[in-house]
Amino acid sequence: MINSAQAFVTGFEPATEKSFESMDIESVVNAFFKANSEDEARMVLYSLRIDPREKINAFYSSIVTSNITKEQMTKILPILSEADLLYGKIMKTQEWRLLRYLDEILMKLYQKNSTIRYSQYNLSWPLLNRLRWDGKSIKRLASIMAKKMHISKSTFSTFYFPYILLCMKNKSLELELEESFEDILEKEMKLLK
Repeated sequence: MINSAQAFVTGFEPATEKSFESMDIESVVNAFFKANSEDEARMVLYSLRIDPREKINAFYSSIVTSNITKEQMTKILPILSEADLLYGKIMKTQEWRLLRYLDEILMKLYQKNSTIRYSQYNLSWPLLNRLRWDGKSIKRLASIMAKKMHISKSTFSTFYFPYILLCMKNKSLELELEESFEDILEKEMKLLK
């Protein structure tokens, strides 16, 4: 009985028949940010019984894709970083008792009347669509160019590709490539500022 009381005080719910009734991640994140008080937000957060990494990722993707100001973002991201560091420490040292502090760190994210809502993906839809539709072509182009330049695909994509696009946009470089790459290169050059 005493152990159950200690568990409730520290924010954990001991395993009972009803403890398996938990909400899905989307409804919990939305309910957390819609909560009318800190106590309500805390109860909602404690009801989410999933892998801590998934919990942190759910809040991260929801916050990053939300329409909040840069000032709000600069206040919120260090809190997520603190939660991520705690999880990393837990995984490194296997000190599972530290897990009880994770929800208290995530509670710092609560702001009354927040506009943040759940988002499964931490990238915007336009970017996800570009990755989905143009990703294969860009990957193939990076593979061909990396072989010609004797570098890795990653190095080409990260360091060389933006400058090649800039040179092509300024008409100071012409590449002899397959016609299938011309549409992709045109799209990418239009996105350069």
